[in-house]
Amino acid sequence: MRLPELLCGGIFLFFFISDVRPEKVEVLVAAGSQAVLPCKCRSLSSDSAIIWSKERGGTVWRKQRSGLQYRGSSWAQKGTQRVQCPHQQFERGDFSLQIDAVTKEDGGTYTCMVDVGRWVTQSVVTLRVLTGILQPSREDARLYAAVGSAASLPCIFSPGLKPSESLWEKLKPTSLFRSAVDRLPASFSSSSSPAQLPWDKSARLDPVGLEDEGRYRCSGTVEGQRLARNMKLIVAQIVQTKEKGSVTLSCQLSDSSDVTKYDWVQTTSDPNGTESVRSVLKGKTVRISPESEQNQWTCRFYGKQGVLGNITHQAQLIGGLTGPGKSSVPSRNTPTVVGLSLLLLVLLLVLAQMYKNHQRRKRIFQYPALETMVHNISNEREEKNRNRARK
Repeated sequence: MRLPELLCGGIFLFFFISDVRPEKVEVLVAAGSQAVLPCKCRSLSSDSAIIWSKERGGTVWRKQRSGLQYRGSSWAQKGTQRVQCPHQQFERGDFSLQIDAVTKEDGGTYTCMVDVGRWVTQSVVTLRVLTGILQPSREDARLYAAVGSAASLPCIFSPGLKPSESLWEKLKPTSLFRSAVDRLPASFSSSSSPAQLPWDKSARLDPVGLEDEGRYRCSGTVEGQRLARNMKLIVAQIVQTKEKGSVTLSCQLSDSSDVTKYDWVQTTSDPNGTESVRSVLKGKTVRISPESEQNQWTCRFYGKQGVLGNITHQAQLIGGLTGPGKSSVPSRNTPTVVGLSLLLLVLLLVLAQMYKNHQRRKRIFQYPALETMVHNISNEREEKNRNRARK
């Protein structure tokens, strides 16, 4: 090949690849959210070919000039494709890749190549995925607590992260699309101790009340990204109903949709303080004898994955439990108590009267000489009256 032809070919090849500009961009997103990897080209063509690939991961998404599209097999989740390039953006030269429900494994380096016929544009994007909040490990995790107990609301970020502007909120039970903020309970505490790690933003409720059930949200800012996790607190209580000759205990939860079964454990103690389990009953509600009520009864509730929680009932705690179906039956000793009360009242009245009489006597005998003079004068007067009558 002659020199002029070589020069022409070299000039043509130079202009063909002159628009290959590997622009390096970094995208930071939280796990579970949507990531948009930018890829823009100034040259427009309706029949352009696009290839998105991941380093050491192969092709993610591509489109041929004919319009046919292909996706990598590893980018389907339960039959749903997680990656796409919106066609409505192509006319503006925007070939950005959207990744839904980002996972930690999605992090890495991606390359976008757009071939518009005469020019090839290349973009390099590094995707960083923040694992964010480790506990609760999933969105809308369910936490169970008994009335009167202390409950922990976990909010633990990845070790090493130092979230700023951390915030706890209680959400009102409104529509799914908009969460209105409610007032935090009076027993809520989110103050961190000096021993608490910087990435631990957990809170506490002590004690838990029936009105504390509901959805809570913990959030914080990490490297400019706002990370949040919602959780639901479910409150459990034991409601007692007394009937003639028996006692009914019912295990009630503010939300029992995940509960698959209940059982009751009776715990007794011997004189040495050794505890033992005497019986296990099944069901949400059990009927026991008044004698066995004096022992400790624990209701355990289960879900598909195992034990969800438990709540303990003791006879001396019944006065603090409230709820539908609870009734009070007068004790058999009530007439005896009333009779003793009346007798005590009568005795008090008698003692009060005796005290008054005693005080009156003290006032009378306070001046004995004066009393003698009055008595002598009275006797002399009577003697004169008798003498006049004889005359």
